[in-house]
Amino acid sequence: SPITGRISAFIPFLPFSPGEQAVIVHKYLLELGQQVRSRISLSPGRKEQLLGNVRLRIRRDASVCRILAESEYHIDLGARSLITAVKSVEALLVAAYLEVDEEITESDRVIDFVVDINGGEVVANMVQATEKGEN
Repeated sequence: SPITGRISAFIPFLPFSPGEQAVIVHKYLLELGQQVRSRISLSPGRKEQLLGNVRLRIRRDASVCRILAESEYHIDLGARSLITAVKSVEALLVAAYLEVDEEITESDRVIDFVVDINGGEVVANMVQATEKGEN
């Protein structure tokens, strides 16, 4: 009774529609893009960031988001399952990033990665390296 007396409302969890799922995936992809856009920092501790200076571009973003949502959405986990979908893109990005046979350094060089669909699967590939400020 001490606990139930403090509950004033119940909010039911309703499953996301396929469109809502894709929008949530898109939101988290944009957040990932902001995160990897930050500069590389080799300073140990909280400010260390080894994956950075990356411009993430999503081609056919509606299709990418739909495929990710279809593959990872779990009705009981809701948006948390869609975060897992974006983590899979991050893993692809890290794998492609590590394929570059160079030492990670703090520089202004920006690496472009494109996330796209190839044969019904989401893929991430490095496109080009540019100096900061170039498009």
